[in-house]
Amino acid sequence: MVVGMGIVALSIDARSLKGKRSVVRQVTGRTSHRFNVGIAEVGAMDAHARADIGFTVVSNERAHADRMIASVFEYIEGLGVATVIERRSELVHFGGGSTERADLVGDWADFEEPEVLP
Repeated sequence: MVVGMGIVALSIDARSLKGKRSVVRQVTGRTSHRFNVGIAEVGAMDAHARADIGFTVVSNERAHADRMIASVFEYIEGLGVATVIERRSELVHFGGGSTERADLVGDWADFEEPEVLP
């Protein structure tokens, strides 16, 4: 099993948290409707001009998960409701008793290793 994780930092032209929430709802709602991904705002919760949106995909092969992540990044950028200022992703492989991490884009210095259950 391959779990793909992505995070997109958005610059939002909003003057209030209410305006930001509207943009975040558009991005998360449209993206989850278009793709079979888990997606939510995961950072910069109190900043009205920035939103960090995280998403996950699950697949049985790396290439498919990689394509899904790239498609989600492209889709969010193409929505045009906010400017993408940063994006990062990572794949985690589960199975066979071991995990293998592979960075795709960016640096996950703050990423904590997931707990692998026996």
